[in-house]
Amino acid sequence: MFLSVPHWGTNIAEWVDNRKALRITVIADLQAAFLGSQNLYLDRIEAGLAGGAAALTDAQVFLALRDALTEAKYSGSDPSRLADALEAASKLELYFNQMTSDFHVINDLTPESHPNESSPAHFSRDQRKEELEPLAIRSPTHFNKDQRENERNLWASLSIQCLSYATVGGRAFTFASGCPAPVFNLTNPLDDLKVAQACGQAADTDISYRLCYRACAGGSLQYHPDEAGKITRVVGPRPPEPLELWDNDGIVNTVSMLWPKGEIALVQADHLDIVGHFRLKPEKTDNAADEPPPDSRSYDILRSTPKFDADNAHTFKTVWHEIFTFAARPKAYHPATTGLHRPVAIAAPASGC
Repeated sequence: MFLSVPHWGTNIAEWVDNRKALRITVIADLQAAFLGSQNLYLDRIEAGLAGGAAALTDAQVFLALRDALTEAKYSGSDPSRLADALEAASKLELYFNQMTSDFHVINDLTPESHPNESSPAHFSRDQRKEELEPLAIRSPTHFNKDQRENERNLWASLSIQCLSYATVGGRAFTFASGCPAPVFNLTNPLDDLKVAQACGQAADTDISYRLCYRACAGGSLQYHPDEAGKITRVVGPRPPEPLELWDNDGIVNTVSMLWPKGEIALVQADHLDIVGHFRLKPEKTDNAADEPPPDSRSYDILRSTPKFDADNAHTFKTVWHEIFTFAARPKAYHPATTGLHRPVAIAAPASGC
């Protein structure tokens, strides 16, 4: 079962990987906010700033940050809540320490060229390094043609059945059809202005989605992978066609999700919508005592359009009903009963890109 998986990598990983100074700064700011929240007065300031940012930008990612800081600090006398706060603080501290010291997962998901030839002359830098280090482990994202063929043959020999769901978010920006999008340049005021403004086709999206969508649109994923499979049906509303190289769900380029084996269903949703983070649940109250434990909350971290919310929650339920049926009762899985069965057109490469 594949759900929004970047088989050929994702441009946003490369974008983050190439901006080490920015990455370090963001992580340092988050660590400072966490350390500040351990002080009672700074805790109130940090929570207030996060809440104010959420109100100003309407981005629920700041609500999630505020709740995480609040959860990690408790000054009351309830031993159970104190224990929960200490556990939350420990998890946050470990999370930030790991982000500071180990960013290999981001490099692991950067797109790599996959030439038709598999000779060492066409290997990437990492592939040549592996020739010198036989025990090195390389991600399937960076497999060459022969390695991908061996993988498919193994699946065929074991009769492994496969079902994939590819996700595509609403287009926050539009670029030339059939061409890769330019890389998002933070030093370009025009690029920054487009991300900052919620207007035109980006209306009703939040800044977290616009930023992620734009960073994911451009990068080294320059072509539709030759080995990629074809979308066989659409679950829910039909997205715009043809599917472009720069189409993505805010985190992963959609063309990278097309595994060459099995059925592929396309869902118009962002990367977090499809796992249930498409609304604030339950709504925040003014009285903290009335709020449920953090484990029962969800946030619309990437607010994309069209909204994947209560109005079309049946799409979410359909997808997960199919997933559970396929996994637990494969003989009862009948994809022909759901979705629109018509291949989705992929944009042909344009000349002069």
